[in-house]
Amino acid sequence: MTRKDYQLIADTFKRHLQTKDMKVFKSETVEESTRRLIISMALDLQEENPRFNRETFFTACGLL
Repeated sequence: MTRKDYQLIADTFKRHLQTKDMKVFKSETVEESTRRLIISMALDLQEENPRFNRETFFTACGLL
């Protein structure tokens, strides 16, 4: 992995943590928050690589 990859991961996590104080997300469970993080990561990875397969990623993460 490159520095760019690590930065993408860190940025996704940071953005996810910043939303925890938003009213709409305050009552979500840990499972809901984790699902939202996985989906955010998949979207960021797909933006970086158009050939990225979200379905395969979701399956690997246990979402599907």
